[in-house]
Amino acid sequence: MAAPKLMIQFTCPKCGRDLAWAYENASVYCRACDRWIRAGAMKIINPAKIDPERNQLQLF
Repeated sequence: MAAPKLMIQFTCPKCGRDLAWAYENASVYCRACDRWIRAGAMKIINPAKIDPERNQLQLF
């Protein structure tokens, strides 16, 4: 059985705003900075993750 896909919190590396919870391979748009953010571009990644099937926060 495959591991469930977990969502991470996207934060803009330029302005520091919390943008959205999305899958790690997603791109999230920051309106304040007018730019798209990918998980690899974030300076700090929140270790908390969400399983969208269970609506439960997981801390690692």
